[in-house]
This record gives sequence, C-alpha cells and structure tokens, in this order.
Amino acid sequence: MNKIKCVVLSFVFTFLSVFFAFSSSASLASKKTALRYLTLADEYYLQKNYKSCVSQITLGLNYDDTISDLWYMWAVVDMAMDKNINHALESVKKSLELNNWNEYKIENARLLYADLLCTTLNCRESLSVLDSAPLIYSSDAEYIRAKNYYIINSETSKIKARERVETARKIFPNDFRFLKLFFMFEDPDDENESVKSLAEKLLKQIKLSKREDFDFECLIYSIGFSSGDEKIRLLKAFNAAGFEHPLYAIYCMEENLMTEEKAFYYLKKYFDSSINVKYINQFISLISDENVINLCNKYFTSFEGELLQDSEGDGITNLFVKYSRGRPETVFYDKNQDGVIDWTLICDFGTPRTCTFNEEKKQVFWNDYPYVEKYCVPGNYEDSKFDITYSFINDGYKFNFINVRPDSILSSKLNMEFYFPDIKDFTLPDNFSKDFLTSVNFIDVNKTNDSNTLHYILEDNAPITLQYFIKDKLKSVLVFDAALPIVKLIDIDSSGVFETTDFYSFIDDSTSNKKYLEFETYILKTYMNFSYEKDFTLARIQVDRNENTVLDYAEEYFANDSKVISWDNDEDGKWDIKYYTYKDEEGKVFEKNLFYLKINNSVVEVTLKDSVPVSVSCGVENLQITKDEKEDFYWVGDFDSSLDSDYYSELARKIIMKYLKNDTVSIYEAENFYVSYYRVDNKNYGLITPKIDLVNKDENSGE
Repeated sequence: MNKIKCVVLSFVFTFLSVFFAFSSSASLASKKTALRYLTLADEYYLQKNYKSCVSQITLGLNYDDTISDLWYMWAVVDMAMDKNINHALESVKKSLELNNWNEYKIENARLLYADLLCTTLNCRESLSVLDSAPLIYSSDAEYIRAKNYYIINSETSKIKARERVETARKIFPNDFRFLKLFFMFEDPDDENESVKSLAEKLLKQIKLSKREDFDFECLIYSIGFSSGDEKIRLLKAFNAAGFEHPLYAIYCMEENLMTEEKAFYYLKKYFDSSINVKYINQFISLISDENVINLCNKYFTSFEGELLQDSEGDGITNLFVKYSRGRPETVFYDKNQDGVIDWTLICDFGTPRTCTFNEEKKQVFWNDYPYVEKYCVPGNYEDSKFDITYSFINDGYKFNFINVRPDSILSSKLNMEFYFPDIKDFTLPDNFSKDFLTSVNFIDVNKTNDSNTLHYILEDNAPITLQYFIKDKLKSVLVFDAALPIVKLIDIDSSGVFETTDFYSFIDDSTSNKKYLEFETYILKTYMNFSYEKDFTLARIQVDRNENTVLDYAEEYFANDSKVISWDNDEDGKWDIKYYTYKDEEGKVFEKNLFYLKINNSVVEVTLKDSVPVSVSCGVENLQITKDEKEDFYWVGDFDSSLDSDYYSELARKIIMKYLKNDTVSIYEAENFYVSYYRVDNKNYGLITPKIDLVNKDENSGE
C-alpha cells in the first residue's frame, strides 16, 4: 500500500514539474515575442510612422501586457501624435505601476509622467513624482520643477521657480527652455529686483548665443524685458529671421517702428483666425489715431474671429471664444489642459443659452440668463440609459458660472460694447438642494433610442401627476396624493379615452405581490430626493370602454398572490363571470370560475386544480363537467343521450368559431337545449341548459 502511495505521489510531482516548466516556457516565449514587437515599434517611432508604431505596441501587449516598456512607449507615441493626454497619462502610469523594465529606464517614465501631470495642472503630484526616492536631477527634471512652481503661482513657489532658472543658467547654459519659461511667466513691468536682475542676465545670455540655439517664441517673449537700442536690435533680428508673432507689431508700435494702421493690418490676419485676447488688449491700449480707432470700431463691431485665453500663463490655451456679429457665439473651456473640452457654451448674440458639460454629459438651458429654464442629467436604470430634464418656474433657479461682460479696454477705447466671458469657479447644480427642488415644476424622462417620455408635474416640491407619452401622444396619467402614486388612467387602444384605471398600494411585508412603478419611483427617489418606506404594487384594475360609468372588467389583487377578476359583458351593472385564484397555507394554487346564467338566473361554480377543471356546482347541486373529445372545450351539464360525441364536438367547433372574438357572454340555441358560452383564461366552457327545464321553471313561477 505504501509503495502505491509513493508511486502516486511521484507521478503527481512529476506532472506538476512538467506543467510549471511548460507554463514558464510559454510565458517566456510570449515575453520574447512582445519584446520583438517593442523593437519594431521603436523603429517605426524613429521613422515617425506613428500609426504603425501603435499597431506594434498593441500586438506586443496582446502577448504580454506586463512589460512596462510597451506602456511607456505608447504614452510617448500618444504625445508625438498630439493624442488625448489622458490616455498618455494612463499608459505611463501603468508602466510605473508594473515596474517591469527591459530596454527603457524607469527615470524616463517618471519624467514623462511628471511632465504630463504638470501640463494637466496636477503640479504638486508632479513634484512628488520627481522628488520621491530616488530623486531625479537633470535638465528635464529641473525644467519640469520650475514650470510647476510657476503654475502654482504663489509668492513662495515663484521664488523657487526663479531659483531653478538661475541655477539652470549656470549648470545648463545651452538649455534655453528655462529662459523661455522665465520670459513667459514673469511680468516685464515687475519692479522686483530679483526679477529685474535675472532678466538682465538672461538677456545677456541670449545676446551672446547663436540664434539657432533658441526658438522664436523665446526671442519674442524676451523682447518685452529689453529696452532702448537693445530692444530695437532684437526686433530687427526677429523680423530678419522671417518670424511672425502678434507681439512683434505691439513692440514695434512701442518703439515707433510701425504705424498704428500698419500694426492693425499686421495683426488682422490673427484677428481673422484666432489670437490671444491679451494681445488685442495690448494693441488697443496703444492706439491713439482716430482713423485707426474708427477702423477698429468697425472691425470689432462685426468681429467673426476667435479669441483665446491662457489662464495659467503656461502657453497652453484653455479658453476658446468664437464670435459672430461681434458677440460671443460659442465658448469652449479645457480646465485641466488635457486636450479634452470640459464644457461648451452656446450663446445667442452674447447671451448664454445652452451649456454642455462633457464629462458628466449634463446640460443647462437658459431662457433669461442667469435663470435656468432646463437642466438635463443623463442616468442609468438597469440596462437602459435615459435623460432626466428638470424644468423650472420662471426666475426660479439661478446658475451663472460665467459672465459675458464688456471688455474694459476695448469697450472704453473704441467707444463700443465688446464682450468677453469671465469664468468663475463653480459646481454643477445640486438636484438635491432645497432651492433647486423647490424651483422645479416639471421633470421629463426620455429613454435612449426610445420615443417614450415620462412627464412629471410637480407642485410645492411634490409630484401631483405623471403623464406617459408615446411619440407625443398621451397614453396615461398617474395621479399622486401626498407624493404617493395612487391611481393611473390609461388609454390602451389610443382612442383618446382613458378606459382603464389602475389603483396602487404599498406592498405588505407578508405578501409576495409583484412590484410596480419601480422605474417611476426610482426617478423620484434618485433625482428628486423622495424616500418611500415600501415598494408599490397593483391593487386593482378596472375597465370602462364606453365611458358610461359601468365597468366592463375589473381585477383585484390580494395577499399571497390572490386575485379576483370580474366581467360584466352586457353592461347591466352586474357581473357575468368571476375568476378567483388563491393559495392555501401549503402554497398550493386553486382557481375558481363563477358564471352567472341569465338564461335561468343561476350561478355555476367551476373549480380548477393545476389549471384543469375538476368539479362544477350550481348551488347545492353538483354538475357534470366533460372535456370534449376533439375540441379544446369543456361541457358543463348533462348530455342528451340521443346525440353522439361527434355532434357535440361539431357544436363546440361552431360555437368557438362564432363567438371567439366576441367579448360578451354568448348563448347558442341548439335543438333541445341552450349553450351558454364563456371563455375564461383561454378556456372554453359551454353550460348546457335543456329547454324543458326552462319551461318547467316558467310554469312553476306562474303558479
């Protein structure tokens, strides 16, 4: 026995070692294949064939998605292609989390990650990436640190930024990114001695350097810090190199190297397309020639260009304002500079009308700004998507996150009203806040790819009715009492008449009744802050098809899934058929049909078990029930012995064909008897009443 155990254990260990060896071999093969794709991606990147580069990266990740180099390379390519910064951020972050490097160094990924965080204004996190152990010190790292400090824009951080620029001037003298950074963020009119001193040193560095060592933006930004002959020399050098920039015309005006009119036409090509609004203000503040003022007045009165704003001063535009007829028409804002527009504002001749917030997919509509007309919120319920639209009472709810105000310089200098948006910090409307909820008078719910609409009507912060529309046609109205749904009027056949009425009640904890109005109450609970202690169920249904106040049909629901259905087919106010279903204590289901025989004013009771009729009674008398041999038909009562089964089957077929589509209780006259035909729950019943019985009953009643 012990030998058998040893053999079995030996076999298991051998199998496991082979299995793990095979798994390890397969994993190693996948990694080698992924690294080959990485090599191909590098080659395509050097060739600037970025699409093929991405293709190789994705193929490599299909083989092994734990290789940090592939994720890092993807982020690098994203930036080369000017793709969404968010994807680059996610990719480089993934590479750092995996920390499984083969060809590249983790320092490269940390630098890229810190740079992207800085670009998207996550400055303190960016600094943490650079300063965490092991600390990275290089020209790239110092440049990113300096940029972070400038963007933070506190007195302390600006001092740290200048220190970084001062140090870099000595340690990295050929890296002109630091010079450009200083000239972009600092103010030429700043009287701070440290700023003036550092500016002089950097200008001297530019003077002693070759022109090809720095880009034209560094040169044009530095001109603002120069003066006198040196400023004129730099302007001529800028122009001689074939460079163009709006600041060139402005600086030339300051030095009388260009007339105001010539400067206007130099800048017009920027005005006609897009230009930073601060350059317009600088230009307008310098003009004094009445002819140029009139020229500008006429031009900006019907301005059709786009104004830009770099609110962080880092050279990245984050506010875009398109004009039509001299007024803002569309405003785009990229708050964190990730290349994804955060919101889009549509204006009507400068007045805000609609704003779409892209991340939340919410929309605000104004009719009389700043008072909100509608607020649209996307939602999800189970597998369906929908839009919730709040409508407000006039002047009921105010939301003014942006002021489209006259620009002080242009308006005063040009003697006109020229508007530019002023953005304020804000949070989106809180649909649970008191001032919001008390101002709502309608809620509309539209499901995605669905023509159905739910229209809630509210009063004093409580629903009073809910209208259901299908393709703009009113189908039903749900009525509330004290915010509780109590009754629904329904037009099932689209006749314009609410022939059906549903009544609702709370579900009793002891029952298993089906839930109703789940979506309707979900909207109120989720988007109007209502709370219901229990769920709702259907208590009763009633139908009056011809509006004569006499019910044609009714259903009532009780505990333990019990229900009673009643039919009044001749509209005499008395039921003709009743159907009962109920459970006993053991959970067994019982059904019962009651038929009112007008032909002899009696009631017939049919009991069913497992949906099959098993017994029939009329008062204290038990009646025979027989399943027809050929047709789906149950005969109740005694057969005429002189007639065979074929006769009854043929008679059942005729009755079914004649009355199948007839909603009323039907009486069929045969030779010696009448058949009262009923159809309940897809079951056909024929109650036999011999004519002789009716004659005897009439004679007895005559006595």
